[in-house]
Amino acid sequence: MIPGAEWTEAEFTILLDNPKLSDAVLAGKLPGRTTQDIAAIRDMVHEYHDSAHIAGLPMRVAIPRLKRGAWTCARCGKKH
Repeated sequence: MIPGAEWTEAEFTILLDNPKLSDAVLAGKLPGRTTQDIAAIRDMVHEYHDSAHIAGLPMRVAIPRLKRGAWTCARCGKKH
């Protein structure tokens, strides 16, 4: 599966709401998502806040949710 493909809003919210969980533990909470899927999306979220780079993000659900704020980057700990 392509990491950014077909994410639901609920899945993306779970990802953003759990920045301290490891990629492997989070993958266990998201059936159908692999550790590699989680890692790739978290890397893309970090790139988004670091440089406004949006390539690869699940656009329909990611961008509106990221723009709302109230999330912490799992890669660097920066709060938004």
